Amino acid sequence: MPIRLIVVTSGIHAALELRENPGITVILIGGVLRLGSFAIEGTLGMHILHQINVDTMFASARGFTIEDGLTDFNVYEVELKKEMVKASRKLIALLDYSKLGKSSISSFARTSEIDTIIIDSKASPEMLGKLAEMNIRVLKTE
Repeated sequence: MPIRLIVVTSGIHAALELRENPGITVILIGGVLRLGSFAIEGTLGMHILHQINVDTMFASARGFTIEDGLTDFNVYEVELKKEMVKASRKLIALLDYSKLGKSSISSFARTSEIDTIIIDSKASPEMLGKLAEMNIRVLKTE
């Protein structure tokens, strides 16, 4: 069965990588191109999120703690991520073990908003246990 997927992103690299696949439609959220970055930030393109239905959001973060949830350092990017979380039915966090127990300047998703965390096998059993207690699905990569 052919892929039929719509990807909504603020990442220029992600959009460029996906543009050649005929089964994928890419919606690039507008905003300000940050100096030295390939990500668009700000809330200029936020109105798009109010016009579409997002099934699943995949999000990376600079840090994750049970208390703070998913955090990042760029407050403009965080504002857009907050709106994307609100517009999504499911949130899947993409983390590596080095992000666990670390918090950055601004939170964009509470722990209770996360449905699944995909993480590498170096994650501590203690943290994995806490996530299981909170009914957060954890998928470990090797």
